[in-house]
Amino acid sequence: MGVAGVGIATVISNALSAGMVLRFLLKDRGSIRLSLKELGIRREHLASVIRIGAPTGLQGMVFALSNVVIQTAVNHFGAAGIAGTTAGQNFEFMAYFVVNGFAQAATTFTSQNFAAGKTDRCRRIYADCMAIGMGAALAVAVLFYAFRDILLQIFTQDTEVLEYAVLRMRYVCLPELLTGTYEISGGCLRGMGHSLLPAVFTVIGSCLFRLVWIATVFARWKSYVLLVVVYPVSWILTGTAVITAYCIIRRREFAKLGGTGKEEREREHT
Repeated sequence: MGVAGVGIATVISNALSAGMVLRFLLKDRGSIRLSLKELGIRREHLASVIRIGAPTGLQGMVFALSNVVIQTAVNHFGAAGIAGTTAGQNFEFMAYFVVNGFAQAATTFTSQNFAAGKTDRCRRIYADCMAIGMGAALAVAVLFYAFRDILLQIFTQDTEVLEYAVLRMRYVCLPELLTGTYEISGGCLRGMGHSLLPAVFTVIGSCLFRLVWIATVFARWKSYVLLVVVYPVSWILTGTAVITAYCIIRRREFAKLGGTGKEEREREHT
């Protein structure tokens, strides 16, 4: 069925996934059990959800916009450039999912321990998620790149397409671990109730910066490498800004809790 078949398969898989998750929640006996009869909206909870979730949603929307512009730039390299980019993207997405998984974990565990005033654990969560998440993403990316000749053959055997795919993997997939600098730091900030600032920095660094880059640097030289290298450059800029914000906000929030970590260790020891 061609493209229509791919679209139908996507819808079916989403429906099956949603059905399995819903069934799990309905059958659960613990704190996450879903009761359809008790569903309702509480204003105080809704406000918190919007305050934390809306900036993240806006961030995703702007990301989509920047990706459309980048895709338009990719179109300059013809069918081979488009196909090669698509093939290479598959592997960078998988490396990103590793980082994103640890960012989600950082948000969850930070929120739990921050609410309980356990500042030492919050520090440990940040350090562990950054080290393991970025390390795992690097390992996955290096593995993909090492076996690129075999893996890319799954998608195409065209020599020109393979050249673009390899460039994409080299300049985007290999440094994919850099996304952890802003994803995990931003996740910890959201866990402390600060969702807007990491979203703003991400929009500026990873979205607006890319648009400016394409309108200036890429427009001047029309090089595929200069196009894809915008990703790691934007990750470095965004990561630096979000890490700095995290360190400043963490120091301020932990001071409000009155804990440097020493008191907590003494309580646990006693």
